[in-house]
Amino acid sequence: MTAPCACFTDSGADGSGGVEATTSTSAVETTADGTSTSTSAGTTSSSGSETADASTSGTTTAEPTTATTGDPPTTTATTDDTTSTGTTGGVPPLCADDPDLVACYEFDDGLAGVVLVDGSSYGNEGSQSGVAAGPGIIGDAALTTATTLMVVPEAPSLVLDGPYTAAAWFRVDALPKTRSGILDRGGNYGVFYRADEVVMCRIANLTVMADAPAGMWHHVACIYDGASLDLYLGGVMAATLATNDIAPGSGPLVLANDSPEPIVDQALIGALDRVHVWSRALTVEDLCADYPNACP
Repeated sequence: MTAPCACFTDSGADGSGGVEATTSTSAVETTADGTSTSTSAGTTSSSGSETADASTSGTTTAEPTTATTGDPPTTTATTDDTTSTGTTGGVPPLCADDPDLVACYEFDDGLAGVVLVDGSSYGNEGSQSGVAAGPGIIGDAALTTATTLMVVPEAPSLVLDGPYTAAAWFRVDALPKTRSGILDRGGNYGVFYRADEVVMCRIANLTVMADAPAGMWHHVACIYDGASLDLYLGGVMAATLATNDIAPGSGPLVLANDSPEPIVDQALIGALDRVHVWSRALTVEDLCADYPNACP
């Protein structure tokens, strides 16, 4: 295929193009003795050209684990049930033969080239530039900077007007002015990281969010089942919003930035790995089968 042209638009210092959202989230923090304490993230907001009216609250129920808000647990040796990253749980089916898996970006197929390789059966490949390979959760990750472009052109299989799941490993190395895109398809669905160190799932103009400190790997999954939008961190639900509102939107699927037009101020400076999109709502069991390193 011929890769599309991907070009930046500089939004200026005000960081327009962001989502305005007012939400209240809570989380459970596990202490060293295995007990859990509840903390509240309070009310947060960011401004931009899109607005969100929803007020959301996050709830977390988790076994004592460090997988939710930090690096995957590591070991110094591997066994036949341990991946090359030193994390336990077995090697996942990287890009599974799944008719509902509409996009699968593993970044192990030549990040030095100009084609963003899709491992799904749909062939949703795109163009890439300004991206390098580095150590990932499994194999290579995409190391992204302010000038990285990864853009997948519009395709019917990427227009999700019903249940869906979008999931990825991400790491933020420098905070954005307002927000960074992890993945975004304009007006349809998106995953973002805000300057106040929260990760955010969005459909249409509705959002849910949860705390995710910068400087470490996190696994995020946004799951919409037609009745609610749920945000999972490390395989554990961190926030939920009851809604049946989803719009088909328009524009390309953009990784590590904003759609429809990537802008410098909203570039993700950090790393991405194992970015997957499904046209169905995964169960927790399905999610953990695909991302065993992410789950408790």
